[in-house]
Amino acid sequence: MFVEAGAGTGKTTSMVGRVVNLIGSGVTTVDRVAAITFTNSAASELQERIREELEGAASDGDADPTWRQLCGQGVEDIDRGDVHDPTQLRRSDSSRTSA
Repeated sequence: MFVEAGAGTGKTTSMVGRVVNLIGSGVTTVDRVAAITFTNSAASELQERIREELEGAASDGDADPTWRQLCGQGVEDIDRGDVHDPTQLRRSDSSRTSA
């Protein structure tokens, strides 16, 4: 998904919802998600909002048990995620990941 829009248009809300849906439905896991933002602050905020939504989904007693379990696993895994400034990647890092 590529999102480009002005401030206050719901970009973060959309991205958070999509990521949580993909994780909760078992399509992907936290370690397979890459979200690129313009600042480290925005990346940290996005990570925190995804965590909060996953926590809510994992504790929703009315939700499907598998959904809750997958979201709970996402909560556990998200703290292992890294927030990186892509401009600071070493050449060897980018060549390893571009294959």
